[in-house]
Amino acid sequence: MTDNELEIKISSAFDEMTPEDAFEKITAKIPAREERTRITMTKKKNNIIKILLPVAACLLIAVGIGGGAIYNNNFAIDSVIDIDVNPSVEITANKNDKVIDVVALNDDAKTIIGDMDLRKTDLNVAVNAIVGSMVKNGYVVNDENGILVTVLNDDTEKADALRKEIMTDIDAALKENNADAAVINQTVNKTDDAEKFAEDNNISLGKAVFIMNIASKDSSLDPVELSKMSISEIAAIVHKNHIDISDIADYDYDDSVWENIADSIEEVDDEIHDHHVMEVVSSADIVDATDAKIAALAHAKLKTDDVTFIKCELDNDDGRCCYEIEFIHDGYEYEYEIDCETGEIRGHEKERHHNGKDHH
Repeated sequence: MTDNELEIKISSAFDEMTPEDAFEKITAKIPAREERTRITMTKKKNNIIKILLPVAACLLIAVGIGGGAIYNNNFAIDSVIDIDVNPSVEITANKNDKVIDVVALNDDAKTIIGDMDLRKTDLNVAVNAIVGSMVKNGYVVNDENGILVTVLNDDTEKADALRKEIMTDIDAALKENNADAAVINQTVNKTDDAEKFAEDNNISLGKAVFIMNIASKDSSLDPVELSKMSISEIAAIVHKNHIDISDIADYDYDDSVWENIADSIEEVDDEIHDHHVMEVVSSADIVDATDAKIAALAHAKLKTDDVTFIKCELDNDDGRCCYEIEFIHDGYEYEYEIDCETGEIRGHEKERHHNGKDHH
């Protein structure tokens, strides 16, 4: 509205409020000449105030509306992103994908965040920093870990687009830190049951939804016990129990753990082609991967805390199912082949600085 239009509108408003006989009543009470000047000046001042007050009010309303919009864009939560390995980290972001806050949902996550202040940074910067910290603190070690990424946003299209961007950011962060991990990703809507379960068990909403979906497919599983496990440990159970998660989440195929999950879903094993081996893998009596690792460590006379595992996957050796296990300790690389059915060590090797291997 222009100044002229505003002045006309204000004048019209005052005209409507003024009685028709106002002129006669006013002139009848006109004061003497010596008082007229003072009263006229006062009336002019009051008229100016009457005109400026509505203008000021309009400006305050405009500033209020604009300020509210700025507040909503900068401080109102638009998206929630959960990143779970065992550390569970939750990121909240505004409509412009600027970080509002980063929260550690368990003790491991407090180590990951440390003294980083990621507020007001771009979302991709925060994701890179968090994943990088997970690698540096030993929570993501080659293909031994899975990462669960969950995106919550009321706008389905925005949630899906953001999910894809974050997947790209995580992939870049892993490459930058020379790490490898399988990434499961999902977009979910909030539910009261999932929120309560997440709060009661100190995990992210994304992990809660994932666990509750898995438990609904297998009544033998206890959601509370699953909540205490890392994503890779949950993956092993999914594979062992042959739980179809194709309708729960998308995942990549770079990590052996998630390859096994894909195999149980699709009933196709790219690494094990022999029918006998497939029967063994389908059996509920195969040795658990954790037990196979323990057998290898016992033979090497080492403890879990002493080594860094770089491989543990199923393979086919002359028609028999076996675990291929590799780990590093004190400059040496250990390789073990563990029978899936008996848990016996079928072979092992030890190598140092590529100077040759000790075969047994």
